[in-house]
Amino acid sequence: MRIGLWNGWLIMSVFLLQMLVMALAGKRVMKRSHVAAEFRRKRGKGYVSLLANLIWLLALILSVFLPLQPETFWFAAGLLSAALGVVVLSAATVAFIRTPPDRVIRSGIYRFSRHPMYLSTLLICLGCGLATGSLILVLICIPMAWGFREEAIVEEQFCLSRYGDNYREYLDQVPRWWGCPRW
Repeated sequence: MRIGLWNGWLIMSVFLLQMLVMALAGKRVMKRSHVAAEFRRKRGKGYVSLLANLIWLLALILSVFLPLQPETFWFAAGLLSAALGVVVLSAATVAFIRTPPDRVIRSGIYRFSRHPMYLSTLLICLGCGLATGSLILVLICIPMAWGFREEAIVEEQFCLSRYGDNYREYLDQVPRWWGCPRW
């Protein structure tokens, strides 16, 4: 482990770019991107978002110290996973920004998955772990996936309370995770 320019942070930096794009899109987008804190507390799930984000932050920090391992099979597999994650994240971000806050996001990649941003985050983090040859970073993806699943459930409850039957119809039509039946 060492800090360097050719480290996993190159892959993970896509998250900083995505956050910048969301911030530049305006207050409307940033406000929409968070479930109200009082809603979380009512559901006893205030810890879930914090835990999932802390695990993601740990992965982000760890990537700064992990050199990429070019010329290995794992590097190629990791790059492929991360590239797919970047495509999904980009498509999700565009659909998120373009949809007015009073409407359920149903366009673009949201037609195939209700939570493409969580899915893309897992793909990118897993890709970074593979590309750096870090079993620790790959294993961090397991509790991260659990945290994202729990957070997705809270978000769905929030959206049901906010959008009502429109969101219920969306729940019936689109799986939580791309290609997976109800999970």
